[in-house]
Amino acid sequence: VFQQVARPGVLAVVGLALARYRLGELLPAYELVQAARQQLESSPLLWTMEGYFALLAALVQESQTCLEHALKLAPDYTLARTLLAQMRLVQNRKAAARQEASQALAQAPQSPAALVTMALVEIAHFNPAIAKTHLEKAIKVDPRFVPAYVYLAKIWLGSEYLGRAQQTIDQARRLAPQDAEVLSLAGFVRLAYRDYEGAQLLFNRAIEVSPGLGEPHLGLGICAFRYREMDRGLSEMLVA
Repeated sequence: VFQQVARPGVLAVVGLALARYRLGELLPAYELVQAARQQLESSPLLWTMEGYFALLAALVQESQTCLEHALKLAPDYTLARTLLAQMRLVQNRKAAARQEASQALAQAPQSPAALVTMALVEIAHFNPAIAKTHLEKAIKVDPRFVPAYVYLAKIWLGSEYLGRAQQTIDQARRLAPQDAEVLSLAGFVRLAYRDYEGAQLLFNRAIEVSPGLGEPHLGLGICAFRYREMDRGLSEMLVA
C-alpha cells in the first residue's frame, strides 16, 4: 500500500520502513528513512526513525546524532527522548539513561513508550518491582501496546512466575501474532515448562518472520542440546 503512494511523504516513508523491518529487512528500512530524510523537509519524526533503525543496526553513534538532532528540532518530542534513553542503556550509561527517561516521562506521563523506557531503566538498575509498576501502567494506558507485555512477560519469566509469564505473552500474541520477538519469547516460556516441541515450533516461526533475529536460534540451540544433538546446537548458537 505504501509503495503505491505517488509522492510519499514522511508518514508513508515511515510506514514503508516499518513494514520492511517487520519483514526482516532492517538495513533497507534504515537506508530508506535515511534517503527520505535527505530529500524531504526536515522532520523530527524522520530523524527519530533514522535513529531508531540505526540503533537496531548497532550503529550507536549514528543513532545518537539522529536522535539529538530530532530533539533540537522538537525538544518535547517524547519518542526521540525515549529512544535516546534506550541508547544510553545500550552504552551502559545508566545515569544518563535515567535522566533522559525521567524527562520523557515528565513531558508525557501517559505515554506508553515513556513508561516502558522508564521500566527498562529500572530493570537495568535491578528494580524489577518498580519496572513492573511502570509496565502495568503502560498497559492500562494502552492495552494494545505490545512492548509492555513483552517486557512484563520477561520479568515474570525471570522471576519464575511461569503462569503469569504465559498469560502475559499470550496477550501479546493475540495482539501481534506475527511479531518475531513475541514468538521467540513465547518459545522461551514453553522452554521453561520443558515443552521442547512447542518451544521449537515457536522459535522456527520467529525465524521465518525475522531470519536475522538471534534469540530464537539461541532457543533452538538449547533444545538441540536437550536432545543431545550437539552439532546442531553449536550451529544454532553460532548463528545467534
